[in-house]
Amino acid sequence: MAARVKKTTVDSLQPTAKNKKAGISVDSYSVIGEKKGTVLLPEALFGQKPNAVLIAQAVRVFLSNQRSAHAKVKGRGEIQGSTRKIYKQKGTGGARHGARSAPIFVGGGIAHGPHGIENYNLVLPRTLRKKALISALSARAQNGSISIAEFDKVETKTGKMAKALQKMALKKPLTIYINSEGGDVYAMFKIYDHIRNSLLPVVTIVVGCASSAGFIIFLAGDLRKALPNAVFGFHAPSIYFCGGGSEGPSETDESAIHQNRLLNAVVKIVKNSSNMSEKNIREYFRILTRIDVKTALKFGLVHEIINPPKKILPKSWSKILKEQK
Repeated sequence: MAARVKKTTVDSLQPTAKNKKAGISVDSYSVIGEKKGTVLLPEALFGQKPNAVLIAQAVRVFLSNQRSAHAKVKGRGEIQGSTRKIYKQKGTGGARHGARSAPIFVGGGIAHGPHGIENYNLVLPRTLRKKALISALSARAQNGSISIAEFDKVETKTGKMAKALQKMALKKPLTIYINSEGGDVYAMFKIYDHIRNSLLPVVTIVVGCASSAGFIIFLAGDLRKALPNAVFGFHAPSIYFCGGGSEGPSETDESAIHQNRLLNAVVKIVKNSSNMSEKNIREYFRILTRIDVKTALKFGLVHEIINPPKKILPKSWSKILKEQK
């Protein structure tokens, strides 16, 4: 039996006038930052439904690939000192022990710690990378965060470029939600500087806890808000010089100097973002203080306490909830 072949004319494949005009309309700006009109962007790239899960996965892969294995601790075999048995096996009434370098002792090795050879590299397939990029562009276009500018005609001067960007700056602020117990101190300073140097106004909102690095990143916002049950934690930055009592005098001094420098930088950030005295700030960092949102508002760390939006439940649930009551 002969196969059926569907015949398609060339004319049917040609784009219609309606298809030619299909696209996402965005604002267009001149060299000096003044609005000229609108430009149509292809719907295939800027008009798709954003996939938030895929975007989050792409971000996780990207951030993981930025990591490098800096942290390194000493195992029990790397601790300097005697390896003799500290006391005999039986007859002491105490637990059985070997050398002082065992992880159970202060100054001994660290069990299951980082070794400086960890591989944090992740790979996202090319098709997923492409879809994640399309989702990100579409989400930006739907939020009105994309503009077209004639930057190829701008003179290569930083001042003129900055003025053009300021005129084109979107009035809608960037909102960052924070719920973090902390993280890498060096990444914290990078994120803080990026937010502070952003041309867009940035709103930071604490929805749970903001401690350590999360607390400092929260202070980078131009407008700082928090939910009623938010908690803020003062935690002094720590670095990864490990090894306990086996560190030499020079290593111990270098570690103390570097850690004190980081603490001074964090104290300066908190002081510039609040009405607290430096003495009070240092004391809070020393005793690892946690404060509630009302205290943070009193200290000027928070500008506004906001309530979460009212939840709208499905109508079909009302009968079930009444029966439970």
